[in-house]
Amino acid sequence: MPVGAERRNLKKTDARVIEFLTESEVEWGSGPQAPDSDERLGGHRLYELGGVIHVANLADSTVSEREEPASAQLLQHGYPQRQMPLEPVFACSIAQTDIPEGAFVRAAVENLRRWVLEAEAPPRAEPLALNGKKLARDDVGNPKGGIRAAEFEVPLARYGRYEGSDKPSCREDRPYPFVFLLRNELSAQDLKRRYQSPQHYLDLYDARIDRLVEQRWLLQEDALRLKAKTREDVLRQF
Repeated sequence: MPVGAERRNLKKTDARVIEFLTESEVEWGSGPQAPDSDERLGGHRLYELGGVIHVANLADSTVSEREEPASAQLLQHGYPQRQMPLEPVFACSIAQTDIPEGAFVRAAVENLRRWVLEAEAPPRAEPLALNGKKLARDDVGNPKGGIRAAEFEVPLARYGRYEGSDKPSCREDRPYPFVFLLRNELSAQDLKRRYQSPQHYLDLYDARIDRLVEQRWLLQEDALRLKAKTREDVLRQF
């Protein structure tokens, strides 16, 4: 349905709804969404997360598209093999974004469960900030607003498209699905200027993760995994 069509509007029922959008839906024009509400009829939350797109963290970057589960099913049902790309879904040498989309979704599902069964309303988030029709970005180049991942508040990387010209497989103009949002790491010099030492960075990151757990944006088990992963990143990047 086109943006603005009446049929896109949610009907007010007693079903609780959490909409979870990535920056691609916001920047590419998902249209106006229902307002947040705690009412019995029309209970609603809208969450927007930058640094990821519609399938950013869902594709296995090591296999060709014809080996992806959905494609394998198409081939089993007679879909023409000549129409299936052979190139790996993610051929770019720069790492894909590691903004923990799945962790935020898991917490949202738990919040939805508590909302339905225990009448405990979930947290609210600001929408992603816009600069005209594009996302507004901070001095690092990461999106403003939305769910505030620790990776945005104390960044080790810029999350977005590749801005160089020497890696053809990473170019922004490559067709979907072969280019995703990337984890463009900050230099060691930049990290030392920002955080002075690895330990100071980890203190800031851990405090931010703990705050996200306290605010119910992350589950404790995901918080532990993120802290462990970030320690590996810090050892490598500083």
